[in-house]
Amino acid sequence: MKRKNLLGYDGWKFTAKIWGQPVCGTITVEGKSVFLCQDERNGGNCADKKNHKFSWFVFDGSKYNLRDTSVTKFKLIQKETL
Repeated sequence: MKRKNLLGYDGWKFTAKIWGQPVCGTITVEGKSVFLCQDERNGGNCADKKNHKFSWFVFDGSKYNLRDTSVTKFKLIQKETL
């Protein structure tokens, strides 16, 4: 199943490259905004960075918005369940 955006993925882990720099972290969704929370690149502030240093704003996280915000090689990692 293809995903339209990342609005339903709050708390999921991910790996990607931001401006070519490898990052891994956790997705935060605040309203209609998606942030890639990680410890490498600062680019848009969110309230809950999920224990990471920085967040990177990617609009709704669609593949087009990821590209437009310099995110490549994006990969979701299954959300851990308790």
